[in-house]
Amino acid sequence: MISAYNALLILRKWQREAYPLRLAMAGEGFRVGFNGRICEVGDTELAFLMDEPNVLAGEASIELANCRFEYGESREARPGFSAILTIVRPDGTAFMFGEIRP
Repeated sequence: MISAYNALLILRKWQREAYPLRLAMAGEGFRVGFNGRICEVGDTELAFLMDEPNVLAGEASIELANCRFEYGESREARPGFSAILTIVRPDGTAFMFGEIRP
């Protein structure tokens, strides 16, 4: 687990450097994922835009208040990712951001 402050530093770095990311969302009875980039990071919310050219334009907006944050780098991350930052909301919904390896 990492602090909200450190999670925001990572998210802002990914936004500033336009890192390609995979966002996977999972909760009670659902799972969805798509590639894109973080377009905005505030103190309490972030916005993520899809890169998929064949999909309608879409945006994910995630409220960060009262969330738990987990972070792992290369050897702890899933294959194909350099790092993974997971945001877990109080209701258990998880948002996993995977930094795609070049």
